[in-house]
Amino acid sequence: MSIEMPKDAEGREIPLDAVALYDDSGNVHNIRRFMYTNDFDSSDKWINSWTMVVDDYKTAKPEQMYLNKPDSWEKLEEDLGRAAERDVVPTGCRYFNATNKCKGCPLYGGVNCDVHRDERAFENILDRIRKLRGEDE
Repeated sequence: MSIEMPKDAEGREIPLDAVALYDDSGNVHNIRRFMYTNDFDSSDKWINSWTMVVDDYKTAKPEQMYLNKPDSWEKLEEDLGRAAERDVVPTGCRYFNATNKCKGCPLYGGVNCDVHRDERAFENILDRIRKLRGEDE
């Protein structure tokens, strides 16, 4: 029998050495330990599943948590506000990267980063709006 790694709410594998995850509201929860239950009682809702012990020794289901802080309207506004600031750094760079350093940018090392960064920024903004409105699920 093989046991799959725990997955977050977006289906991404959670490494067992992860120290914190986020809830739907973006609150961070420290992970104290992971537990895998392989109980043979078929009426048990925890059978063959992962559980975590988090802050104050409460339990949480990994599939209800996030590896990365969930996006929010406030985060989108922050990213757009940063992109709108006057600066010599291109708009797409300011939108994707709060540090204005190429190595911190998700486009860094990509093909034609310089040519497509603003175009990708607007595509990303539209995708985030659709997802936040619940249209792109």
